[in-house]
Amino acid sequence: IFFRSLVMTTAATKSSPTAVETKWFSGTHTKDGLRDLLSGMIAGFVCKIFEYPMDTIKVLQQTQPDITSSWDAVVKVQKHRGLMSLYQGLASPLVGSMLECSVLFVTFGYIKKMLRAEDDSLSSTVPAWKVWSSGGLSGMFSAGVLTPFELIKCRLQIQQQGA
Repeated sequence: IFFRSLVMTTAATKSSPTAVETKWFSGTHTKDGLRDLLSGMIAGFVCKIFEYPMDTIKVLQQTQPDITSSWDAVVKVQKHRGLMSLYQGLASPLVGSMLECSVLFVTFGYIKKMLRAEDDSLSSTVPAWKVWSSGGLSGMFSAGVLTPFELIKCRLQIQQQGA
């Protein structure tokens, strides 16, 4: 993750042969949680920006019987409303995606700490059930956050097709 690689190296003096390594977003529970929160927000934002137009096309295909394919949906949207209309109603899903990924990242990290499964090295000896449990439980929490936003998004997409 990007934030794990952010490392600030400071030296007490220029002549000092040893530098003190201070990690900006790691080392304490608060810093780890902040790192996971920011990483989740960025991941949710980027994913939704790329995914939302494709989801809108999918909803168009499901709700409009005259649309025969994805390409047909793109052509008809371009002709009648312009391609940027594929992003109409993005605000709620964008916030939802950012919240979902933040909850997912933070709870995954927290549950891994609770289960003492924090070793991220390639030669990790952490039992797989601990990692799977962390992922499954964090997915349950994030689904609780995402579901209301998905409902709003679907209703807005269908409402816009009727307009």
